[in-house]
Amino acid sequence: MAVSKSIEGGSLGGVWFAPSIFLIVHPRSLQTSRTVWGQNFASVTRHDSELETHSKKVEAVKVKVKNMLLEYSTRELTENIQFINLLCRLGVSYHFEDEINEQLHRIFIMLPKLLEDNDYELCTLANLFRILRQYGYKMTCDVFEKFKSGDGEFKKDITNDVEGLICLYEACFLAVPGEDILDEALAFTRKYLEILAENSSPHLEKHIRNTLINPSHRTTERLNAFHYISFYEKDESANETLLKFAKLDYNALQLLYKKELAILSRWWKNSNAVENLPYARDRHIEAYMWSLGAVFEPQYSMSRMLLSKYVAVATPLDDFYDTYGTVDEIKLLTTQLQRFTVDDSDELPEYIKSLCKLVFELAENVNDEGCSCKATFAKEMLKELSIGLHNEAIWRKEKKAPSFDEYLRNGKVTCGYEAFTSAFLLGAENMGMDEILWVRNDPEMVVGAKLHARFLNDISGVRKEPMILIPLGTHDPNPTRNLKPNITPNRKHDILIQGITTNLHLDLNPPENITDESMTVPDEQTSPSASKSPPQGN
Repeated sequence: MAVSKSIEGGSLGGVWFAPSIFLIVHPRSLQTSRTVWGQNFASVTRHDSELETHSKKVEAVKVKVKNMLLEYSTRELTENIQFINLLCRLGVSYHFEDEINEQLHRIFIMLPKLLEDNDYELCTLANLFRILRQYGYKMTCDVFEKFKSGDGEFKKDITNDVEGLICLYEACFLAVPGEDILDEALAFTRKYLEILAENSSPHLEKHIRNTLINPSHRTTERLNAFHYISFYEKDESANETLLKFAKLDYNALQLLYKKELAILSRWWKNSNAVENLPYARDRHIEAYMWSLGAVFEPQYSMSRMLLSKYVAVATPLDDFYDTYGTVDEIKLLTTQLQRFTVDDSDELPEYIKSLCKLVFELAENVNDEGCSCKATFAKEMLKELSIGLHNEAIWRKEKKAPSFDEYLRNGKVTCGYEAFTSAFLLGAENMGMDEILWVRNDPEMVVGAKLHARFLNDISGVRKEPMILIPLGTHDPNPTRNLKPNITPNRKHDILIQGITTNLHLDLNPPENITDESMTVPDEQTSPSASKSPPQGN
């Protein structure tokens, strides 16, 4: 992984680090704001009949769109891939995963001959590249070489191709380490799209700038759909049936999300967490939005709800470890969480007992949601998370900076991904021990996701809170004397976030899955149409 270079000194996301890495310590302010949402969603009336009506309308138009997709599969590649692209961009491709996988499998088998016999334009090739890689097919980036001139630069005649540049820009985010042409294409497209935006109509300018800020591969799918529907509906050549389907589906999902928010808010209100833990952040609505960003499909409603609850409960737990608990209180809490039981005979301060009960009740109430192995896994991951948070708290409070290796190992736990994955699996009927083992084996994709979350979470706090820089691995008895009061972290913060984000996103597309070698046809056991990959978190 790119990250490993930094452990002994090297580059992390293109930023050079000396072997003495800094631990960033930024104690959270004791003045914690309450949620801006209050209990508004808890009082929302459920409109199940309205949701049912919208769902029926969706199903009626869905039949027409499915027939259109099947009909487009008989057309030229350019039309076929453009229709699949529209399904993806409008947020409705999840309805037709089997059909899309079947068509992409067929296209991939024919691709060498198609590329040999046809001179496809930039937009078609970029969309084809992005969609095939998005669905796990190994398409080479060499297809973009034809758009470069003899001097190794991209040709000037594509600098005014707005649609082509947007498609190529989007495709660049499916790169893997070592694909230099896509790094060059990213810089090239960004430069010329900025120029084109300044000379475009307000409608097109808005679309270009939104693409530059929110490329689809790095944006939540519902936000992607919202923006693209708004753009596509003003296209004079828009497919009206497809547009109607996208709007109906978007509105139906909005009703489902409102229903879920109401249920979640009532659960949080009934838990009395706000009254019992007044020091902690009340972020149950934000927890739901986080979960919605990770998994939006309606069939994962139960998983989304459980994930939201786990994130909501993890927040006051993190606050206690991070800010409010003394060293003795932290040790007491960790011991109790490892026992995973609390009763009136336990001699615990009431605020620790309330926090423990919140965690334990969550775990006990979801025991019946799935198989026993998933419930056990979820409980063990909560224990593991508490140990990781305990380690961080002790480092911070005793001003003992860990080595960078220790920081990475612990950070893979405190990012919460395994605890949150366990919550997701509890609500997923068709997932179980195989997915648990896959996550626990820490494949490179999982490690990249964990560290991506950990680094960005740590670095983003620099702007908001007081910062102390402590060299990692130092044995200085007074490490805080390294504090540099004149540091202005904003620029370094921006560079770090951009570099780390770029490099770790590349690690989420591991080269063993997508190669630059000649294209190979996936067999029946490994093709995306034969089996689904383990779920991704966004």
